[in-house]
Amino acid sequence: MLYVPSRSASIDTGLAQAQWVAHHFEQRSWLAIELLHGLDDAAWLATAREVSPRTGLRMVAAGDIHMHVRSRKPLQDVLTAIRVGKPLVDCGYELQPNAERHCVRACDWRRFIRGSCWTKRSKSPAAAPSPSTS
Repeated sequence: MLYVPSRSASIDTGLAQAQWVAHHFEQRSWLAIELLHGLDDAAWLATAREVSPRTGLRMVAAGDIHMHVRSRKPLQDVLTAIRVGKPLVDCGYELQPNAERHCVRACDWRRFIRGSCWTKRSKSPAAAPSPSTS
């Protein structure tokens, strides 16, 4: 079972929910990590890294995939407009904020989870590796 916690939940609520999942689905559950180039990705990953060892849930990369390649974002937007029954120009926050909900190569996910870098198109200082102190 993949447990996808709410990003808006407090750390205590998220921890309690993760402990419940770990207890009821022992050795059959993972903590799903979705990094979609949002402003809170670095904080979210830090929280997940804190929750994972405390609950025993191993982290696994997930992507909330909506399209196979980035270039299909306009089609995804049209499908969303049809689903919500509004003209495309009136959809606003109903649409995904970016095209990051596409299939990603496994090697890119490994870099996201390690926090070492973002894709070549978009580098984020929040996700850059911290300088080592010697």
